[in-house]
Formats: sequence, structure tokens, C-alpha cells
Amino acid sequence: GDTTATDAARILAGASAVLVLVGADASESSGFPCFPSPAGARPVDGSPNLFERVAARHGLATPERLFEMSSFVANPAPLYDLLHELRRRECVPTTCHKLLAQLERRGSLLHA
Repeated sequence: GDTTATDAARILAGASAVLVLVGADASESSGFPCFPSPAGARPVDGSPNLFERVAARHGLATPERLFEMSSFVANPAPLYDLLHELRRRECVPTTCHKLLAQLERRGSLLHA
């Protein structure tokens, strides 16, 4: 049969170790932009998105350069600038975030 949310909660409650695989999209509904998703894509009006604006402000060829180790080692300022911009956003934790926090607090969240 189908597994319900109640079934999943019961399984998680009884688990001593839980491995959770999530992508960046888990945060998008909280107001945190996901780089490869539509929210991270170019806005409808055609203006640069957050990642493009920060990359351009620092003379990076592409927004992907914000996340490359070689770029960070050469100049960490662009990534710190992006993090500052993200920190100013009003984001609200999602149910997924709350679940991960609860698993972490009880010590059952596995880390890779």
C-alpha cells in the first residue's frame, strides 16, 4: 500500500540513524533562491538574477564562478558578498528544515 505521512513519521521516530538526501530546492519555498531553479533563473522582466548581479559586480565571467573553489581561493569577496545578500532575505524555515533540525537535535541525522 501507499505510505502516508503518519507512516513516515512513525518510521522516523523509531529510527536510530537517518540519511536524508535533499537538493537545494528544499529551501526555495522558504524564500531562499536556488541557483539552478526557476527562482535562481532570470526574472520574468529579463533583469539579472541575484547570482548574476553578484557575479557581474565582481567581474566574474559566469555566476557559476561564485561557487568554484579556485575563484574563492583567488578572491573570497564575491562569495561573501553573495552570502551577505542572502542573509538579508526574509526566509522562513520549511517543514523539511524543521524535520532536519529535529533529527539533528536527537542525534539521528547521519552526515556524509
